[in-house]
Amino acid sequence: MSHYCKNHVGREAKRRCFFCRDYICPECQLRVFGHIFCSVFCVLRYLPLHLKSKLRSWYKKHLRNVSINWMLVLLAVLAASLFGNIYQLIRTPKIRVIFSPSKKIKLPIKIALHDSSRIKITYPKTGAILYQNHLKIRGTGTEGGLILIEHNGQPGRVGKIQEGCFELSVADLAVGQHKFWLTSLSPAGSVSRDSIIIEYISEKISDLSRDFVRGNTQYKHVALTFDGDFLDNQADSILAILNRHDTPATFFLTGRFILKYPDLVRKLVQEKRSIGNHTRYHPHLTTYAENRKHHTLPEITAEKLKQELLKTAEIFEQVAGQKMDRIWRAPFGEHNREIRQWAAQIGYRQFGWTADYANHQSLDTVDWVTDQGALNYYSAGETLDRLIHFADTTPYGMNGGIVLMHLGTQRKKDQSYQMLGALIDSLDCRGYQFVRLPEMNF
Repeated sequence: MSHYCKNHVGREAKRRCFFCRDYICPECQLRVFGHIFCSVFCVLRYLPLHLKSKLRSWYKKHLRNVSINWMLVLLAVLAASLFGNIYQLIRTPKIRVIFSPSKKIKLPIKIALHDSSRIKITYPKTGAILYQNHLKIRGTGTEGGLILIEHNGQPGRVGKIQEGCFELSVADLAVGQHKFWLTSLSPAGSVSRDSIIIEYISEKISDLSRDFVRGNTQYKHVALTFDGDFLDNQADSILAILNRHDTPATFFLTGRFILKYPDLVRKLVQEKRSIGNHTRYHPHLTTYAENRKHHTLPEITAEKLKQELLKTAEIFEQVAGQKMDRIWRAPFGEHNREIRQWAAQIGYRQFGWTADYANHQSLDTVDWVTDQGALNYYSAGETLDRLIHFADTTPYGMNGGIVLMHLGTQRKKDQSYQMLGALIDSLDCRGYQFVRLPEMNF
């Protein structure tokens, strides 16, 4: 008869937890005291029995005729040994958290909570919608502290805060709403908690192929986005402003941009920016430039589009050492349902920018226009006025707004990025919060 791991549906398991006797696969096994356990909690619940057994065995063999002082010394040595085993078990800061759907485990101790300012979850935000069944929870806390994660009331494993930060991976989410509680225990013994609620939506083609141009207008969230293709002459100045204001942003890069500016790409990764796909060569996808209609060009096929995206993702991983976010922006804003569905078949969502066509307003800065005589040429000051006017006069303001800018320009002066700091300050004063696109509610 086959047995299956309690944490991984369909995965065969031969070993059982020494305490709870549930079957677990090799990935879930923890070896402590010469036994196999499924979690830290089973280890902690087994500790009293283990200690009692050891004491009884040692007493029978060695302590019947030993003075009480020597007995206390041996007890202290044993306690130190047990603590060392537990410390080695939980010392790893980055962990894979797997939750068992089969039963609830109660914590062996009750903790008095206080000092709620010690731990803070920075990603994802409460209310975020996920389109993949896994996520990483990031945050800040007291250096050297321990982190316990609970998912819908069920405890997971334990991690450690290093350099004031932590990152916990959560896998195999079911479709629906999920609540996560994180409990922190500092080296000084103080305990604090923080929580988030997120929702996982199935990765159906119909969901992924929607045209995402604006977030949920109930939230005062704004996403600053920057496209990079063949120039990076504004990138350093833009990053300096974003860092000075501690503002998150999202970047869409082409494959040729990544190859041309690898140091910049690695800098974006180091700063934990969200980086999406802008295709490899920035091709036209529709006939919009010819007839103002978004009909798919004859030379654009599902295979060609997928190769544009997949090759760019491969180049990024080779340069940056990690994967891109599964988001993309169509070059020139040219796309239609067919094109979006092709991208959705490999897990990509298309993100545009926000426009209020009824009022002839847009959050596209059109910073690529160089001809000062053109009707759509705006100086940095005029661009700032346009964006603030959008926030102050349109029905939902800039709630859920996606702003479009570029990392490079051919303008010799009056570059649009020069108003970026003033824009951040102005929106901040109006109560807006800046988020990365994967964190925005839709």
